[in-house]
Amino acid sequence: MSKVSAVRYSSKLTSKAQITVPLEVRERLDLRPGDRGIWVLRGEEVVLMSPRRFARATAGLLRGTYGRSREAVRRYLEREREGW
Repeated sequence: MSKVSAVRYSSKLTSKAQITVPLEVRERLDLRPGDRGIWVLRGEEVVLMSPRRFARATAGLLRGTYGRSREAVRRYLEREREGW
């Protein structure tokens, strides 16, 4: 478990597989009715992230995978599309 101080909350899974997110968690993640949450499985743990936080956490992970410049990425995509 992370060295960051952990606060624990409890929720009950309903017969329709729904979970109420505790108020403190909703406030901390800035979740509002209609918002989506991202459930991340980390081994035996589940982490609920706001889409904004998930986007920040994963930004740039694929940088350079398809080329280091816009032109290189464009060439890569053209080659891939030729195979369609």
